[in-house]
Amino acid sequence: MLLIAARATLTVVAGRQMIGSTMRRLLIGPCLLALASSVACGGKSEGEPGPSGAGAGAGGGSGASATAAGPTGECPAERPSQGAACNFSGGQCNYAVDKCSSVGFQCESGVWSQVIQGDGASYDCNSFQAPNLPNDGDSCECFGQLNCTFDDCAGRGELHATCDNTTWHVAESACPVVCGAGSSCGSREVCVIHVGLAPTFTCIPNQCSMVSEPVACACAGSPCAKSEVCSVDSGALACSCPTCV
Repeated sequence: MLLIAARATLTVVAGRQMIGSTMRRLLIGPCLLALASSVACGGKSEGEPGPSGAGAGAGGGSGASATAAGPTGECPAERPSQGAACNFSGGQCNYAVDKCSSVGFQCESGVWSQVIQGDGASYDCNSFQAPNLPNDGDSCECFGQLNCTFDDCAGRGELHATCDNTTWHVAESACPVVCGAGSSCGSREVCVIHVGLAPTFTCIPNQCSMVSEPVACACAGSPCAKSEVCSVDSGALACSCPTCV
C-alpha cells in the first residue's frame, strides 16, 4: 500500500511539473513575440508618454533652463507696462509715442519703471543765436512750442519768432534806439538830438520806415528848426546850429 501511494504521489508531481512547464511556454511565447516587435512585455511602447505629461521631459528641461538664465541685454519688442516683471540688464528702453516724442522704461528691482517722457529735442530760445536765427517759414518740426524774441540790432533788427512745433513764424522790426540817458525810441520811431551846450533828445515817428527807407534827413520830414542843420548820427537825426553861440 505504501508503494502504491508513493507511485501515485510521483505521478501527481510529474503532472503538475508538466502543467507548469506548459503554462510557462504559453506565457513566455507571446512575450518573446512582443519583444521582437519592440513592445515591452506587459508595458507601453518606448516613445509613448507616461501619465501626467511624464513623456514631455525634454520640453520641461528647456523651460527650466530659460527660467534660470541670467538677465537679457535686449529691450522687449513691445512697450512694457508700468510695474510689470522684468529681467533686463541694459540701460533704458525707449519706445516712440509719435514722430516727435518717446517714452522710456528702466528695469529696477525686477519691475519696469517708466521714466520722464521726452518731447522733441528740448530746444529753447537760447538754442538759436545770430547769424543762425530762424526765418519766417523755416521748419521747426519737433522743436516744441517756442515764443522767442531776438535782438539782432547789428543785423536783422528785433525778431519775434514763434514755433508751433512745425513751422517758424517770424516778424522783424527795427531795434529800439537809445535816445538820451535812460530812454529809447520805439521800433517805429527815430531819435532827434538837438545838439548844443545842453543837448535835448526827442522821439518822433520814423517817416522813413513808412516808405521802406533807411533813416535820412530827406525822408524824415522837418525834424530840425530852420536855423539848424540836419545830419544822421548812428541811426539818429542830429540837429545842430552852426551859427548859434
